[in-house]
Amino acid sequence: MSKFFNPRPQFGDGTNVSKLSELENDVGFILEKDLSPLKNEIAGKVDILDISNVAKTGEYKDLTGTPTIPSNLSHLENDLNFIKTNELKSTEEIVDLKTRLSELETTLEKLLNPPEETEE
Repeated sequence: MSKFFNPRPQFGDGTNVSKLSELENDVGFILEKDLSPLKNEIAGKVDILDISNVAKTGEYKDLTGTPTIPSNLSHLENDLNFIKTNELKSTEEIVDLKTRLSELETTLEKLLNPPEETEE
């Protein structure tokens, strides 16, 4: 191994650092001893036996009262009256619907953008 590589950090005087507690906590990491008062305060307010299962697992399946999400559109109410394929009689009817739609679009375009009148 190279004489320049030392896997253990050293203090300025060359002695090895063997514990984090030997270093200065200049960035303010939270220490276990700092959490003790907080743990005691929480312990008196939350009983792990009284909380719901989802609070312990974080799993959606552990929620209660969730809505049923339909797996098929047929399970939903057709409140917008979409045309169902079994309601179409033939290919001609589809072509007729497309033609009528095109005519309506043309009429709407004329209504929204009337031709400018020229003065004589």
